[in-house]
Amino acid sequence: MSEAELRGRVRAKIGEICSVPAAQVDSAMSLTGELPFDSLQLFELAAALEDEFGLPELDEAAVAAIETVGDVERHVVEGLAADSLAGGG
Repeated sequence: MSEAELRGRVRAKIGEICSVPAAQVDSAMSLTGELPFDSLQLFELAAALEDEFGLPELDEAAVAAIETVGDVERHVVEGLAADSLAGGG
């Protein structure tokens, strides 16, 4: 899967959780500003991405540090790259 496809899947999951069409989700958007995420939905998103992409669990501080859609995309891309380098993917 290309990085663009991966980022698209992340945006689709974000849109699904906050009930916004994926086509309207942009990398520069703030999760809790421009998108209607609350703290519970942030953890729901983290869990959904962990399940879908096989990423390690995020702690509360890591979740709190993710502010934009681009941060989420970067976390997934880097997490999958690290897993691949470690021989997991």
